[in-house]
Amino acid sequence: MPLRRLERKNMQLKKIAIVFLVVIMMFSLAAIGIAAEEANSELSFSAKVESDGVLANDPVYVRSGDVIKYVVSIESNPGIIELEIRAKYDSNVLTFQKATLGSIFDLDGKDVKSKALETNKGVIQAWVLVPEALKSSENGVFVTLEFKVNDAFDGNIDADKFNFYYASYATSSSSYDEDNVLATPAVHAHHYGEGTSVAGDCTNSAATVYECTEEGCTEKLSVPNG
Repeated sequence: MPLRRLERKNMQLKKIAIVFLVVIMMFSLAAIGIAAEEANSELSFSAKVESDGVLANDPVYVRSGDVIKYVVSIESNPGIIELEIRAKYDSNVLTFQKATLGSIFDLDGKDVKSKALETNKGVIQAWVLVPEALKSSENGVFVTLEFKVNDAFDGNIDADKFNFYYASYATSSSSYDEDNVLATPAVHAHHYGEGTSVAGDCTNSAATVYECTEEGCTEKLSVPNG
């Protein structure tokens, strides 16, 4: 074989070998990236509070008799097949109404087991168990808890008496059991009256002003009309 042809063939073999090595390296890096992503994927939650009451604001103000909703969402989902969270609350100031599970799990699946209820006075449990084939990696609302504000509620919710935490969760390859407390959103209350309408002007919009009816309290809350 002539020397030039041999050199060309060797060059072609070198190019093929280089391409082969590059492909192997790309697959290796992809596998490492996936493994690292799975290793670093951890369950995380967020919680917010909502109210349909006229005094709903930021922070959320409520009156006795208002219904408030605590919405607990999954912000980072490592591929859950089992999840249990609990909420502890002060039954002297709040009355539990109901718990509604979100739609991130296929709750219509015949093999899905779930519950969301008050297990003891002052303790609510939300729990889901799904087969591997129906496991969820989606983020979104896990459970919404509704409470009615009692007459005894006058001030901020005591974080020591009201908190969310997950008791356990499991993925295909691992499980965790721990009490990981979530931050409880701020809710504030006074005993407000019916409110007084205030006309708008060039600088201020029309609003309704509510005054706390508790003796000695000068708290006022202005809610823009419309």
